[in-house]
Order: sequence, then C-alpha cells, then structure tokens
Amino acid sequence: MDIQYEPSAPNVYRQYQDGCLSVNDFTNLISSSDRYRDAMQNTNNPELMVTKIGQAGYATDPDWPKKVINIMKQTQTQIAQVKTVSSEGDISAP
Repeated sequence: MDIQYEPSAPNVYRQYQDGCLSVNDFTNLISSSDRYRDAMQNTNNPELMVTKIGQAGYATDPDWPKKVINIMKQTQTQIAQVKTVSSEGDISAP
C-alpha cells in the first residue's frame, strides 16, 4: 500500500530482479494501455509526456511527474558533461 498518498487504496506493486525489467514493463504498460494514449501522443516532448502519464493516474504520488522530470534533467546534464569531457580527450578507453 502507498500509505502516504492513498492510505485506503488496495495498491499492488510489482517487483523486479533488476532495473531493466522494470523499465521494459513500464514501457510496455504506457505504450499499450488506452489509459496513456494521450501521453503517448507527446513522445517528442518528454516532459509533457511524463506530466500526462501522471495526470492519467500512473502514480499515487502527486509529485511523481516532477520527480521524474528532475531525474531526466539531471541525466541530461550528466550526459552533456561526459560528452564535453570526452570531446576534449580527457577520457581514455579502458
């Protein structure tokens, strides 16, 4: 149960052996469910897509879209930093 956000709901959560399986299941869910059809119309705008997934009721945490978008931005920043360092030749291949 998600006691913090939905104390009386009989929430059921899935468990995965690794993160890849979780991501694959999430991708299958949002791309095949009618519930997320509107969100999937926005694949060219990931922030809007995540917001619409949240509006469709994916997570009980009302801040889920903001949290995911924050992680997306952090990841983009990290990738840009690695690309910059890599293009400067500071990273050597193992």
